[in-house]
Amino acid sequence: MRWPILYARALRRHLRAFDEDYGYVTIEAFLAARPVITATDSGGPLEFVRDGVNGFICEPDAMALAAAINRLAGDRSLAERLGRAGQFGCARRSRGRRHRAAHWLIRPASRS
Repeated sequence: MRWPILYARALRRHLRAFDEDYGYVTIEAFLAARPVITATDSGGPLEFVRDGVNGFICEPDAMALAAAINRLAGDRSLAERLGRAGQFGCARRSRGRRHRAAHWLIRPASRS
């Protein structure tokens, strides 16, 4: 399977990188209209993720991460709303052809 298909089938994208420089994985998740869960010490992703707007920013511990995952798993409409907000914000910020082209490759798959 290619990564666009995996993103399209995912509920959310968890990014637990320590001091990520840019956070390209964050952009990929937003292009796929998926919310991102990251931690306060993640670095680059914090430039894109807005807590409660397009994902969640947690303290870097297992309980905080589990709470964020459970919140999205328990409220699919919240997950969709946050993911769409990330997609919209990413499209607005993106001026490069690469990001615009990727947007058309990563369309959410219909769920059965």
